[in-house]
Amino acid sequence: MQDATLIYEDQSAAGEVRTVNMTALAHGVELAERSSGPDTELVYGDPAHTQVLTLGEEAEDVLIRALGGDSLADGLRRAFANGGLMFLSDVQDLLDRAGAGYSYGAFGPDGGAYRPNYA
Repeated sequence: MQDATLIYEDQSAAGEVRTVNMTALAHGVELAERSSGPDTELVYGDPAHTQVLTLGEEAEDVLIRALGGDSLADGLRRAFANGGLMFLSDVQDLLDRAGAGYSYGAFGPDGGAYRPNYA
């Protein structure tokens, strides 16, 4: 596994921090959104939360075509920066509309959830 590439980072005046990273895998990519702060605690009941999408090559190609750019990282960076994508759930919505499969995991200090490849 390679090092993660930062796609998006945001910090609010209230102390909420959110990052989206992409890691290349042997046959696809992993997208991870990590958040911490008062909003995360309000929504999830935990001070920190991580969501992970694991995409195969087909889903990766769907995103590249949908977002444009020279690479998936470029397309994701542009979409998060201009508000076309705001959260990892927006990426899920895009993949769901295209019928592209992915695995989903969510993790916090008090546990987690996993949904295997869905198409």
